[in-house]
Amino acid sequence: LYKLRPSANHLIAKSNFRLMLKLDGELSLGGVDFFDQSQFVEFVSVLKKVAFILGCHRIRVSVSEDHWLFKYFETTGWEIKEGLPIGMVFLKQGISHSNIEITQSDYDTF
Repeated sequence: LYKLRPSANHLIAKSNFRLMLKLDGELSLGGVDFFDQSQFVEFVSVLKKVAFILGCHRIRVSVSEDHWLFKYFETTGWEIKEGLPIGMVFLKQGISHSNIEITQSDYDTF
């Protein structure tokens, strides 16, 4: 919950989606609860509506390639841009990288 302390960060629920958002001239998705791929079109529609209401002309979604949401976006054929690298140190050996999902809210700058 410490990520919600900055006033630009918000946790909202809209149309059965719970979203962590940051508003700083654009709408940044920090995280979202898991949903089935059959709801993806509705999810994108919700993001667009929220961005429109808030006057944001750009939506930023940053997730790692292992994140389930990345796989949904991959199926759209939309352009996917590589972003900033994320560094981490594994404190316990034997954890597979494929079991770790990184979202924008994991960045120190979110």
